[in-house]
Formats: sequence, C-alpha cells, structure tokens
Amino acid sequence: NKEVEVETTPKQQQREPEKPVVPGEKEDAIVRALMVGNYEGAVEACMSAKRFADGLLIASLLGGDSWDSTCKAYMSAQPRPYMKLVQASMTGDWSIFVESRSPAAWKETLAALLTSAPPDQFESLLRTLASGLTRSGNEHAATLCYIAAGDMEGAVASWCKGALGPGAPVSALKSLMERAVVLGLGTGKGA
Repeated sequence: NKEVEVETTPKQQQREPEKPVVPGEKEDAIVRALMVGNYEGAVEACMSAKRFADGLLIASLLGGDSWDSTCKAYMSAQPRPYMKLVQASMTGDWSIFVESRSPAAWKETLAALLTSAPPDQFESLLRTLASGLTRSGNEHAATLCYIAAGDMEGAVASWCKGALGPGAPVSALKSLMERAVVLGLGTGKGA
C-alpha cells in the first residue's frame, strides 16, 4: 500500500478550522426572533445591542417603514458630520443639513447643495445658508449665496452691509448701484 500525498496550496495551508461562534450581547434574542420569523423583533434586538449592520441587513428584508426607521435610528446614533449629508439625501430634508452646518464650512455646504439638493428646494436652501452667513458676519459669502439663489434683494442688502458704512464714499454707492442693476438684469428681476 502506497500512501498518496496530496499537495496543498498556500491558501489551503493557511485556512484554520472554523471556530465556534460565541454568542454576543443579545445574540439569543436576535436568533429567537429570526427563528420564528419575527424580523421586526430581530431588528429591535439588533438596534438595542448597537449591532447596526445586522439590524440594517434584517430591516432590508422587510423594506418600507422598517427599513426607513432603522436607517433613521442608525443615522441618529452616528455623530459623524457626513451622516447629516447622507440623511438629507435619503430623507430629502435638506433644511436640517443646512441649519446644522457651521458657517465656517459654508463652501462645503454650498458644494453639497449644488451637487445633490433637489432643484425645487435649491433657492430656499441657499437663502437659508445665506441668512446663517449674514448672522455670522460673513457678508461676502452670504452675497455669493444670495446671488446663486437669484435673490436680488438679499444680495443687495448684503452688499450694503459689506460696502456701505458711515462715511462711505459716493463711488462705493455708485459701484453698489451698478452691481444691483447688472444682477437685476441677469436674474430677470430688474429693469
């Protein structure tokens, strides 16, 4: 009797025998719920155990409201700033995104709105961003946002705050009037 030698590849040599799974926190509750087809209960058990990926996978089987509420719970539990952008994209509620952003990050906020915001909300979201920038004292950035929103009145008001102060020269007023006329003509809101 000759013994046959079986050649093994490096992948086969590196493979270790499967280790038994050690139940984690609330593992039993998740398994019980799944075994009886209680996917909602399994999602709840996953979320309470902070096993978000598992909860999201199970919720994807249910779809609809379960998927939506699980996604919202996950996003609420994540403090990462980019999750606000993901949430706005998923829910369509961009106003919360704009209002939660720091005025110092106005360029990034504007970029996100330009690339992802729904067209029917665009102008109002830019006005919201511009208002926040005005409150923070950044008139230049506010003016740009008002212009992008096509808000002539807001842009002119912002220009006035930035350019016309006590003792401003007549040339500043003339320059402001020229800008206002050009903006009005460009937006179709001027004569």
